[in-house]
Amino acid sequence: AVLPALGKVNSTVVVTITGKNLLGASGLVFVVPSRFPGKSEDHGKGRGLVKQAQDTAITASNIQVNAAGTQITATVVVSREAATGARVILVSTPNGESSFLQSAGTTFTIIP
Repeated sequence: AVLPALGKVNSTVVVTITGKNLLGASGLVFVVPSRFPGKSEDHGKGRGLVKQAQDTAITASNIQVNAAGTQITATVVVSREAATGARVILVSTPNGESSFLQSAGTTFTIIP
């Protein structure tokens, strides 16, 4: 789950992500769902889906994970250049990344 699930253009918000197996989380990446999977122009050329789909107008810092590995808090900055619409949050941990599937629990939506 992602709370809050909305962020305004040109704002900063503290986001809490609740789940499991989050120990060691070191990064949050906001991706545009229409850019992957299956919709990317990468087509196996090795350019990296996450890199192509990442929205660099949204960044996360001060990532902290609770001792149980069930909750992440992060400071999220939505720049003035961010387009409105849904983003899927990918969580990077030592064991891999979270799912690329868009759902209510993985979506952060940018509003005007």
